[in-house]
Amino acid sequence: MRKFIPILLLSTITSCSTTTHIQRFKVFEYEAFGPQAMAYNLLGMQWWQWLTPGGVEPENAFDIQVVVYCEGQRSDIEKRFPVDSAVQKDYRYISKNDAILYLNIHINEDFLTAITQQLKTTKHAIESTIICN
Repeated sequence: MRKFIPILLLSTITSCSTTTHIQRFKVFEYEAFGPQAMAYNLLGMQWWQWLTPGGVEPENAFDIQVVVYCEGQRSDIEKRFPVDSAVQKDYRYISKNDAILYLNIHINEDFLTAITQQLKTTKHAIESTIICN
């Protein structure tokens, strides 16, 4: 009987690694929601929120993460992903419902094929991994 345990464990580990991980939040790059000109009403401008507006050069890059979460979880998400200027960690928080609404609107606009495809990819990632029950 002991000879079969490692094989069973291996098959279990293998099957778990190939399934989609279901969670109550997911972190995205800012660009997953389109260019700043499209996303700023939802996410704010694409520079660190602790900087004063107007002093940012267009060629500067800022690592801004967007956390999509289940309704009612914002305070927990903010604790788990705190904005911290000392280590240049900037997060934007958006509920799953607001994210899907935003994505649907802009997908339906079908402004540019590449942007529309990115938005569809983001929407699929949200719908397939964030379960809010």
